[in-house]
Amino acid sequence: KVTAAANHNLRHGNFNHNVDLTRSKKNVVLLDKLLAKNGVEFRQKLEKRYDDLNAKIRSNNVLAMEFLLTASPKFFEQMTEPDVRQWLEAQKEFAKTEFGENLLFMVAHLDERTPHIHCVLSTDQTTTKKYKNRYGECEKTTTTLNARRFGRNYLKDLQTRFADFNSHYGLKRGVFHSKAKHSTLKDFYKMVNGVSADEKEELAKVLEKLRQLEVELTPSMTGKQI
Repeated sequence: KVTAAANHNLRHGNFNHNVDLTRSKKNVVLLDKLLAKNGVEFRQKLEKRYDDLNAKIRSNNVLAMEFLLTASPKFFEQMTEPDVRQWLEAQKEFAKTEFGENLLFMVAHLDERTPHIHCVLSTDQTTTKKYKNRYGECEKTTTTLNARRFGRNYLKDLQTRFADFNSHYGLKRGVFHSKAKHSTLKDFYKMVNGVSADEKEELAKVLEKLRQLEVELTPSMTGKQI
């Protein structure tokens, strides 16, 4: 999965039809600590990082985390290229502050419909524990792979911090307690490609109306009300 994600981010190999490879030269690498050319090399260099840190990779370890920084398509419609680049640089500062030394790679994809940034993080965490034995007080520093700290509450708070950081752009946070269910890209494209031209046109109209719709959802709402 690390290899596949890196290949996508580096535009190496085959891609979905939503990627316009003629515009891929406009993509911007905002940060790159591993300097890998493809997914295999990225995974190898990531594993070497852990080896250099003496962090043993266990079979159930999460090797990397990936975060997507983006906004609605409407937000970018009126922006010039310099405006987009300024927004991208601002997001880079947010990510560096938020993720620190674990932030390994950031790329802005401008060859898809909506500009967005992929951030790839290592999961290594170094801790120092103090203890006592017959020789006195001692301490031990170890580095392990720990993705559990990126849990549910962290992710909810991260979205809030991201929205606060971008509030001066006029952006708002996603809805709390949304009942929306995630669909994979594969399922989404299967659905879109399986309808007629007329149905696609009608679907586009519905999606545009949904983008303009703002409803305050509350935990007490029933599924029917939503």
